[in-house]
Amino acid sequence: MQTTILNTTRVRIFESAGELIAVAEADRVARASHRVDACDSSWLGRSFGDWRELLAACDRPWSEGQETLARLVDRLRDAAMPKPKSRRRRTRFDEANGDELDYDRMRSGQDFWRTSRREVTSGPASVTVLVDVGARNDKTPEQIFWRGAAAIVLTELLEAAGYRVELWAVNYTEGIYGRAAADDLFQAVCLKRTSDPLDTATLVNTVSGWFYRTVIFQARHAAGPTSGPNQVGGSSCPPASLLDEVTRDEQRQLVADVWDSQAAERLVRRTVESLKQ
Repeated sequence: MQTTILNTTRVRIFESAGELIAVAEADRVARASHRVDACDSSWLGRSFGDWRELLAACDRPWSEGQETLARLVDRLRDAAMPKPKSRRRRTRFDEANGDELDYDRMRSGQDFWRTSRREVTSGPASVTVLVDVGARNDKTPEQIFWRGAAAIVLTELLEAAGYRVELWAVNYTEGIYGRAAADDLFQAVCLKRTSDPLDTATLVNTVSGWFYRTVIFQARHAAGPTSGPNQVGGSSCPPASLLDEVTRDEQRQLVADVWDSQAAERLVRRTVESLKQ
C-alpha cells in the first residue's frame, strides 16, 4: 500500500483488492468492531451473518451479483455501442505488392500478395479506466452496479480493438477525520493490470454496494480516527489532482455518476468517441 498526504487529503493506493481487504480486517481486529452489524442487508444488497462470512464472500464468486451484472451488461451491449478504431493488425491482399505470397489465393486467381498492417498506429496503446465506487446513502445496490456494468463494456470494447486496459476502483470521502489537518480520504485499488484478463468474478464484488459499504468503510477507519454521526464521511467524485496519484495516463477514463442504463450508455459512447479522435 502506498500512502501520502496531498493538501488536505490522505491518499491510500492498494495494489489489489486483497490488500485492501487485509487492511480492513486488521482494523476490524484492532477495534473489535466491524461494519456488517451497522448496515441493513437491503442497503447492502446482500445478507451476512457476521464479518467472517463477509470475508469469505470476498474471495468467492457471487452468482447472484454476476447474474445481475451480466443482465445490466447485456442491456448495454444491446444498445448498439460504437466500436473504437482497432489497433489490431489486419491482413490485406494485393495483386502486385505485399510481404508474403499466399499460394492458395494465387492458384484460385485471387490477389495473392499478403500484407499485415494496423489501422491505427499513433497514440497510446493502453487506457486506464477508473471506476468511482463511492455512493450516497440513498443509492440502491442496483444503481451502484451500473458503473461496474459500464466499466466492463468499456473494457471489452477497448480490448477487442487491441487496447491494453488497466482498471481501478477509486473513492473520495470528505470530512471524515473532523478537524484534522488532512480531513479527507482518497482510496484507490487496482482491479486489473494491462497484462491481466478481465476477471468479472472479482469485479462484481469490488464494484458492489456491499463491498463499498462494508470493506471500504472499514478501511476508512484504518486511515485515522473518524468523526461525525456515521463516521464514514460523505462520498464525492474524486478531482483530477487525486486521480493523478493513480495514473498520469492522458487517455484515462473515469466512470462516475452513472446510476442507470441511459447514463451508462452515454458514458460508454462518449468515451469511445473520444478515443476515435
